[in-house]
Amino acid sequence: MARTIAQIQTEMDNEQALQTGLSGLTSTSQVAIYTLWKYIMSSCIWTHETLWDLFKVDIETIVNNAPVGTEKWVQSEIFKFQYDTMTPQVVGLVDFVPAYPVVDDALKIITRCSVKTQPNRIVKVKVAKGTTPTALNGTELSSLIGYLTDISFAGVQYNVTSQAADKLFISGKIYYNGQYASVIQTNVIAALDAYMASLPFDGFVRISGIEDAIQSVAGVNDLMLDVVQLRGDTIGLGFGTDLVFNATEFFYRYPTISGYVVQENTIGSTFLDSLVFIPQ
Repeated sequence: MARTIAQIQTEMDNEQALQTGLSGLTSTSQVAIYTLWKYIMSSCIWTHETLWDLFKVDIETIVNNAPVGTEKWVQSEIFKFQYDTMTPQVVGLVDFVPAYPVVDDALKIITRCSVKTQPNRIVKVKVAKGTTPTALNGTELSSLIGYLTDISFAGVQYNVTSQAADKLFISGKIYYNGQYASVIQTNVIAALDAYMASLPFDGFVRISGIEDAIQSVAGVNDLMLDVVQLRGDTIGLGFGTDLVFNATEFFYRYPTISGYVVQENTIGSTFLDSLVFIPQ
């Protein structure tokens, strides 16, 4: 940071005092020639240091705003994606950085996003919209793909998906204190829904998380999971991946396909249908 003129003059005064050959310069006049020269030089040095500070700010601004192409940068840019059903949102170059000419937060529809670089160097992107995540429709997804094409680095390939929520099927026995009979079923299902809603986007469904969610409900004494199956929305019930089958654990965790998950919604296979509550 640039020193003030007074600070520079003080340093000159201190240096002058160390020079025995200048000991005769003792005038207190503000217009003494050597005092004027120190002021002039201090002003020039202050101007020079101030210009360097301004130049440093310019360089740091360019560096900080420059695209870096990391997964975090791609994710950040996807959250800036804008979509309007009436007016196409088209990015341009603003100070050599891809950006919308007019930023409108109301048009930013992406609320969930994960970006992962695959071993084949293809960047896999999963997205969802809404406070309660849902899939983008076809035109929204096409617009997002076009947006990524415009902001991406040369040679980078993106695989962008937005799918309806995965479905989680759980069957098992819940042993509970009979005094909670009127609320136990509702509270356990609510706890499981809350667990799924709290999962990080594009994270893992964990058996321990399911068990912890159930056991955290007041009145639950014990539980036995018979089947835990995770399926993508387009995969039929019974054809998903079994994390637990016949009370045997095959996977302690499993990644979500769409990035988020809800309870199985097939008639006759919801938590209400598949969980058995046994009072003790």
